[in-house]
Amino acid sequence: MCEAWHQQQNGLMQGEWERMRLLATITIQPHVKKKLTPQALLPLPWDAKKRKTEKQDTGPKLTKEQQLARFEKLVNKIGK
Repeated sequence: MCEAWHQQQNGLMQGEWERMRLLATITIQPHVKKKLTPQALLPLPWDAKKRKTEKQDTGPKLTKEQQLARFEKLVNKIGK
């Protein structure tokens, strides 16, 4: 129960920080020439964790023909 409460509190805090950096980006954007992103303007500790999980390979890269063959196989399996 304590772990769930702790996760909830961290989620609330992260939400507040995300809103604050978005507001800062919107406020500063008209005064700079380059396009800013909230992550570039104010990097937060949990951004690094997100980037690591996004970079993980989810599977082999398939050609369009291989993707189509897998899709047709799945459709045939579901259709039966």
